[in-house]
Amino acid sequence: MQNDKRRVSRQFLTCLNIAQLQIIVNNLQTYIELLNDELVQLLMKRDELQMSQDATLIDIEDLSLYF
Repeated sequence: MQNDKRRVSRQFLTCLNIAQLQIIVNNLQTYIELLNDELVQLLMKRDELQMSQDATLIDIEDLSLYF
């Protein structure tokens, strides 16, 4: 599926047969799955970065107690 985010009209869709509509549905489902996988990966990376930031802030706080 392309990233051009094209919209299709109801009139266009009514001209398609069931097989053509099923192809569109399958493509959309595949695209949704890909986007969902990407989102999960990005959220995991975000959580990883937040944990790293928290650890760094704790280290800085600990070091500031000595100075």
